[in-house]
Amino acid sequence: TGSGQYQGQFNYQHSDNTFRFYTAGVERFAIDNNGNLYLANDTNTYIGHPTTDTLAVHTAGTEALRITSSGELKINSAASGVSANAGANEFSIEGGNYDIGMSLISPAANNRTQSIAFGDSSNTIAGRIQYAHGDDSFRFDAGGNQRLFIASNGNLTNTLQATSFVTTKAFSNL
Repeated sequence: TGSGQYQGQFNYQHSDNTFRFYTAGVERFAIDNNGNLYLANDTNTYIGHPTTDTLAVHTAGTEALRITSSGELKINSAASGVSANAGANEFSIEGGNYDIGMSLISPAANNRTQSIAFGDSSNTIAGRIQYAHGDDSFRFDAGGNQRLFIASNGNLTNTLQATSFVTTKAFSNL
């Protein structure tokens, strides 16, 4: 009896066919008749399964993230209405009619390196794009070796050839 009697509970509401779960007297999540999981009494932010073997996260009523049965991770894929190329669709970021992008940000001091690697089972970094904050340089690897280096002053070094070149001119027909 008393005010603490119903601090933890779950109930089924027939009016909207929803199971609601409470702790400390506050609704924490609900499951609707479609199997969608709503968090903290927020009716337009939920986790659902739009198709078989697919998981989707919705925020502000719009699908923001999807994981498919084949392991594809899609961010904002509903915005554009298009699909990524089948040869490069395991991770895609799509947007509507606005600029989109991806950021790799390190909270550490400016001596860290950020990389995007390309590889297979025999060489997990056969190709790589790398930014080194310590000297503010870009490095490009192919075949497991660094092939191009761009220094912070814009000078290019081609490490594939026996001789290197340095230039401050823009290349026009690459």
